[in-house]
Amino acid sequence: MAGVGPHRARPAARRRCGLLPVLLLLRPAGGLVYFKEEFSDDDWRARWIESDWKVGTGESGEWELAAGNITGFPQNKGLRTVPVQDTNFSKHAPTKGKWFTISTRFEPFSSVGMDLVVQYVVKNEMADGSCDGMYLKLFPSTVDQRALSNTQSYAIMFGPDICGLTKHVTHLIVRDGADDEHKAVDTKRTPMAQLDPISHVYQLTIRADRTWQIMLDNEIIEKGDLVAELNLTASGGQYDDIGVLAFEVWQVGKNAHKEPASGSIFDSIMITDDQTEATQYAETSWRPVYNAERKVHGAMLRKQFLEFHRDDDDSDDGGGDDDYD
Repeated sequence: MAGVGPHRARPAARRRCGLLPVLLLLRPAGGLVYFKEEFSDDDWRARWIESDWKVGTGESGEWELAAGNITGFPQNKGLRTVPVQDTNFSKHAPTKGKWFTISTRFEPFSSVGMDLVVQYVVKNEMADGSCDGMYLKLFPSTVDQRALSNTQSYAIMFGPDICGLTKHVTHLIVRDGADDEHKAVDTKRTPMAQLDPISHVYQLTIRADRTWQIMLDNEIIEKGDLVAELNLTASGGQYDDIGVLAFEVWQVGKNAHKEPASGSIFDSIMITDDQTEATQYAETSWRPVYNAERKVHGAMLRKQFLEFHRDDDDSDDGGGDDDYD
């Protein structure tokens, strides 16, 4: 939920190994920003394409722009999954829910021999015991956006996965280029996803030496070595064609009596080769939103607390009178 329209702060030129030394000399201070999106105009549907996957079965969810139920800046909107209303859901017998898949295309680039930083803000408004996977995926430029599904081969998958109060992890999965196998960092090594219904910023850095680092809300949570942990081949974890970014979300709705309706909201997306650039961007785009939402959420919790105890007091008084009648 940011203030300026989507743009590339710096030229996102295609970079190949042969041109790398020259481009490194020419690159401006602060790094290269390959992609940036803030959903601050009405033309977002011209840039983002919804997949036809699951449309025929009725399991495909829809997308909209929304500020959300908890916000300090109602005019600032992000990309939200249209809320799932599923009256059959329970923690003991979940339904198949809805799949939300949407993607956008940008000038392809190579991450070979370079640092790669992927960052986005997500607000999980379904933080009430429902199930919600909120993944960002990077694909090659050749992928068919209309046909995107969970079977397509991707370069990187990153993001939180929440189901109830027992599962709240952050996934990091990379493609090992030699055999097209996807390998996952142990979720015991990645940070726990945030369960509250306010905005949080997730940042992944894969460095040129294929060490990795995850920051949550601009704090380093965990780091490691992809080669050592996943036994990657020489081409694993670095990719010469990245040109499509997608969100893949699976949601099971809330019980019918839970209101208001909610979804997952994505915003302030950046792909760059400079971790400092991404962190500074988070401070200006995410931090004010986070601070405002914390105040709003805190006020809501205090109001609910007072109403709950007021109802208790009224109930106790009424019960006493009945006993003596």
